[in-house]
Amino acid sequence: MQINKPRTFPEVLADQDNPQLSGLIRRGRQLHGLRVLLGKLLGEELSAHCQLANIKGNTLVLAASSTAWATRVRYQTPQLLQKIRLDERFSGIGNIHVHITPPESSINAPRQIRRATMSEAAASCINQCAEGIDDPRLSSALQHLAKKKRSGNNTT
Repeated sequence: MQINKPRTFPEVLADQDNPQLSGLIRRGRQLHGLRVLLGKLLGEELSAHCQLANIKGNTLVLAASSTAWATRVRYQTPQLLQKIRLDERFSGIGNIHVHITPPESSINAPRQIRRATMSEAAASCINQCAEGIDDPRLSSALQHLAKKKRSGNNTT
């Protein structure tokens, strides 16, 4: 059994005999080229919030960090398409689709829980409503809610 000398990563990537790997490298270069072009076309502010996600057929798929940034990109779609088509590598792009992908940091960020507050007037109103309700369970629940204001939450 013959043991082959291990190859470095650049050597593996340079292997022209592997059609799948060559196609993947070609696709990566195409996406990188479009990513650079988009960065220039969108400008610094917009490109910080909108990134290339994929190319599907003749559709360029962009990922925006919020609905506000997605809307800004959508307004610029006709101009973007014209400018992108000037580059021969991307002349086949016919559509731009923008979807919202919030930054990972905002997804995983712990949310701050805000406690509901109730004024004395609201607690008094709820208590009065409870006294006029015939259903004992509902009346009891409303009285319990009104008491929470008096015992734990003393802000008005």
